[in-house]
Amino acid sequence: MIRNILSTILVFFCLFLSGSVMASQQQPTNRVFVVLINHFSLEDVKQMESMEKGQWLHEGVVGAMNLRTAAEISDWNNLITMSSGTRAVGQAKAAEAYMGNELVGQTFAKHLYQQLVGVEGNDRSIYLPSFHQLVDNNRNQPYTIRPGLLGDQLQQQGLHTYVIGNSDKGEDVARFAPALVMNSRGAVDAGDISDRVNRMDPQKVYGMTTDYSYILEQLETHDEASLLVIELGDLYRLYSMKNAMNGDHFAKMKDQILAEMNAFIGSLVERRTEDDMILVLSPMVHSDAQAIKSMMSPFVHIGPHRGEGILYTATTRQAGVVANVDVAPTILQWLGIPIPGEITGRTISVVQGNQSFWKDWEEIKHIYSTRSKVLYGYVTFQVAVLLVAAAFWFLAKPSHPLYRTINGILRFLLLVITLSPFLFLILPSFPMIQQANLTIIFLLVLGTALSAAVIRLPFPWLFLVISLLNWIPILLDGIGWQSSLMKRSYLGYDPIIGARYYGIGNEYMGVVIGSSILSLAMLLEITKKHMAIVKGVAMGVFGLYLIFFSLPGWGTNAGGALTAVAAYSTSFIRLFDIRLNGRYIFWGMLSLVVALSSLFLINMMAADQVQSHIGRAMEKLAQGNWAEIGQIIERKLSMNWKLIGVSSWSKVFITSLLVLGLLCYRPAGMIRRLSEKYPYAVRGFFGIIVGAFTALAVNDSGIVAAATTIIYMVVPLLFLGLKEKMEEA
Repeated sequence: MIRNILSTILVFFCLFLSGSVMASQQQPTNRVFVVLINHFSLEDVKQMESMEKGQWLHEGVVGAMNLRTAAEISDWNNLITMSSGTRAVGQAKAAEAYMGNELVGQTFAKHLYQQLVGVEGNDRSIYLPSFHQLVDNNRNQPYTIRPGLLGDQLQQQGLHTYVIGNSDKGEDVARFAPALVMNSRGAVDAGDISDRVNRMDPQKVYGMTTDYSYILEQLETHDEASLLVIELGDLYRLYSMKNAMNGDHFAKMKDQILAEMNAFIGSLVERRTEDDMILVLSPMVHSDAQAIKSMMSPFVHIGPHRGEGILYTATTRQAGVVANVDVAPTILQWLGIPIPGEITGRTISVVQGNQSFWKDWEEIKHIYSTRSKVLYGYVTFQVAVLLVAAAFWFLAKPSHPLYRTINGILRFLLLVITLSPFLFLILPSFPMIQQANLTIIFLLVLGTALSAAVIRLPFPWLFLVISLLNWIPILLDGIGWQSSLMKRSYLGYDPIIGARYYGIGNEYMGVVIGSSILSLAMLLEITKKHMAIVKGVAMGVFGLYLIFFSLPGWGTNAGGALTAVAAYSTSFIRLFDIRLNGRYIFWGMLSLVVALSSLFLINMMAADQVQSHIGRAMEKLAQGNWAEIGQIIERKLSMNWKLIGVSSWSKVFITSLLVLGLLCYRPAGMIRRLSEKYPYAVRGFFGIIVGAFTALAVNDSGIVAAATTIIYMVVPLLFLGLKEKMEEA
């Protein structure tokens, strides 16, 4: 009896286990389809949306993808960057990818691969025989790069990759997709990149076109793959022949190709299930897009959101803006695979929001296309005014009949220089100003109007008002408005360059350090009898900005935090004439330790989606990854040295130092006389110069911060010198 009961239980248990296994085997698995279109632009996406059969775009969310790599912007550098999840370097010979049963010269690709790599190949896999050159190109970069990381992660989880399509130009092999999903040995599980994916078409360039029907058929028969990459090469082929084609015929052929891609992607979207994610992206934009400065490629995300929402990634923290390093982690997350530490990108998600991506994109493109002209004009203006004002102060004779007029004009222009950062910050509030020349004229007119409104104020009141105008709006914008003004300012971010996407950049960091110290110095000049109150205000302002620079959700600028510690502590000691003794040194060192520890802990403990680049660096430090930290420091020093040599901000900094040297030594005793009349102003200048040189030393673009900091010492000093000399005349 007992034996029968046990047997029955055992049978039911076995049936239950087998049912569970079958259920798990039948459970649908997430898949990712990547439609890779080289030489594809955001303007093409917008055109496709308005064409017949462009309705598939309403199922997706469109964004702009930054193309920055470890070298110049190119399709191959971007492909390896997307594949490895960190900025990398590519290799054009990676285009020479072959199926195992394809001949490379007189040798089958699988045999060539075995000869070069030492691993036996097969007919159905795809191989990149020159893969080792990719590894060599990335070995000497100042951080860890693993080409093939994406493919490795899938293989380790037992998932398969599949690639179909090519961009061959006649007999010239051009196959981009395998580089995106290859493993660390330069191989892809399976696919078809042979000439079977194209069909003959005498009307198309090279007499060939993509066989969309064949590709759709093959995708239906390879549902075992988790990551499928479809390369559409017609647009790349067309642009490779553009210079040899009639312009009208080129436009007609491009419209036809876009219509065909519309129909194909529409069919792909119709076939997708809830477990499928489709990404449409491009490793490089075409020459037409480059000509209009449209230097971000399209990223279309098609998933369960059904076209509602906006793209977001913690890499950029900007709606609709993603980075090439985000492609790999986004794919891995959808497939449920852990994201390895070597990946610096973050996952791209669709969040709720009603921002107009196309409006934002036009603003980004406008800032990028006009930035160099506007900023070069601004820098040239600064250098010219400083040099002319210094020469006039040193050489002009007060007895000349035009002396007072020219002196007044120069002081007027000096005020415009110090007001310019504020004007650049509020400029996005005037979207009707589009042309670079009009922008420069508008800034000069507005700066002139503001200068005229305040120039008659006494010296301390004048520079108190100007300095407050510079640092208070930046603080309000960063804390209360998510840097909405700085995001579209010429002195703010540039998503296309990708140097900084959020927080406070070094341009405005220098403005904040210099102007906040100057404002406290001027406040002391005005209220000498209320030292205790001003000291409390100083501690509040300095402490608030130190927190602002440190927090990952606000300023997130480690160099700014270190600069603030040096500049603010020096200024505090000088402004309040603190005599250093054991007690002050103890409390000062304790405050420094607490501040730096807080910076460390706040950034370390931040959630992954808000953790900044500072937090990730500190995470590596906590893990004892000293090699990686050393590489980060080396990279930042190298960048700073490079910028010192090529940046126009170097001219501002060097000119400021020359003017400062002239003011300090000729005529003898001028600084002493000024310090007797305006003691707190001169003490504040000392803190500003400490901040400028600290910013130069601890930031990867320190020359920028140093130049914008020192202006708040040199301009007031030169203004005061001219004013004093005119009053003596």
